[in-house]
Amino acid sequence: MTVSTGLAGLCGLGVFLHGWMVRKRGDRSDQTLLSRIGLGVLIVTWGVLVPITLYLWREGLAAPWLFGAETYDGGVVETVTAVGLILIGVLAVREAVVSRGLIRTAFWSGVALFGVLAFGEEASWGQHIFQWSATGAFATANLQAETNLHNFVSPRLYDIAYAVVGWGMVVAAGLLSLRPPWLAPLLRQAPLDRTSVFRIALLVSAGALLQHELFEEMAEAVAILAFVFIQAELALTRPATRVPAHHPAAPCPSA
Repeated sequence: MTVSTGLAGLCGLGVFLHGWMVRKRGDRSDQTLLSRIGLGVLIVTWGVLVPITLYLWREGLAAPWLFGAETYDGGVVETVTAVGLILIGVLAVREAVVSRGLIRTAFWSGVALFGVLAFGEEASWGQHIFQWSATGAFATANLQAETNLHNFVSPRLYDIAYAVVGWGMVVAAGLLSLRPPWLAPLLRQAPLDRTSVFRIALLVSAGALLQHELFEEMAEAVAILAFVFIQAELALTRPATRVPAHHPAAPCPSA
């Protein structure tokens, strides 16, 4: 697990540096409010949350109010995760409505459904909001005694799944940075038609952090925010892709 984290981190750093070099040779379209938000997420993640996590681990302490725990669903980071899932659903509904073509509409409808289901699971389908107590198997077999399904699965299985997903995110970031010719049809689609160092940095950050159980809650939030970032990029670029309305030319004044 530690070795995988180190390898993913080194690969991610290489991908990030390559993306930075590509950005420096291109235009400066990254200088937007959205990019600054992405930069803020990266600063908080690596400058605040990662050091706090390492300190707590070294001292044998825990901060469930900040990160939650395997037996406690809550905390600031998990709240950010839940809000991110809401944003994924909302932005996906928007794309499903404005998209042209059955495939794109179906894809974004599926993403919206994922956002709803994932948020429901993260929020235990309202248990903490409406303050009910779990019953039956949810009370006896659920790891956190909550009304959800994902806590019936052993956290050790999540470790494996997260590591695989994390490497997938690092590879995806590498492809977005290297932009191989065989991927050109996808890379011509907005917003991937423009290289974003913040998009790449968010993906490799989530991919590296997903390799170790120590960072999993934080990594979930960063991974979801990375996807929200891409969705927001698409939402912001779509108006520019629309064909402007045709306005007939004003008649010339008569002599």
